[in-house]
Amino acid sequence: MARLNDKEILRISKKITDISELGLELDFEQADVDAFEDKNKEDLVKRKGNHDMLKIWNKRDGSTKAKLVAALRECGDGSLADRVEAGILDEGESQTGATAPPPASVPKEHSSSAAAKKTCEGEIDDKTLQEIARDLFCNEDTLASKLGFRIADMKRFKALNHAGGDVTSSGTLKMLAEWREKIPPALQRDKLREALTAAKLIRIQETHLP
Repeated sequence: MARLNDKEILRISKKITDISELGLELDFEQADVDAFEDKNKEDLVKRKGNHDMLKIWNKRDGSTKAKLVAALRECGDGSLADRVEAGILDEGESQTGATAPPPASVPKEHSSSAAAKKTCEGEIDDKTLQEIARDLFCNEDTLASKLGFRIADMKRFKALNHAGGDVTSSGTLKMLAEWREKIPPALQRDKLREALTAAKLIRIQETHLP
């Protein structure tokens, strides 16, 4: 495999959920990893720390997609490793990197309505995720375990909730956003319903995912 190109670096950086292990696996010092994580906290969507880390790593001698794939698998992110290896980094993207055009039978002006309908069928939108995060006050640990996160992840999310001296839902929202990225859109609502029920958070489930 060749090195990553700029577009791949950008797309992969947005999908990496935790660089605490990956950074070390890519031979960065702990201080460097901490600095990248601090940059991520400045913008949880763009994750500039992830982008900077991959860009620096990609310039090193011997850095290839194959090595990144191996590092991701070593850190337990097999799903992203498979996508990087296959060259499928966006929903609807083919293995050659080309985005599939909308079906010819769907007029262009109606494409947004079709996308909205698809979202309603299973995908959880950002607004719903924000509302759930807000209502999960003091229950994030319980749900985190049901969503498959490790204790280290739970501590990270809780620390973000209490960053700056104020208690917010930013860490809980990050937890839900990271979980959503790993779940196929059509299964997101059903999977989160199951997790909320298992965590005995029935009121939240009935309110936001009836």
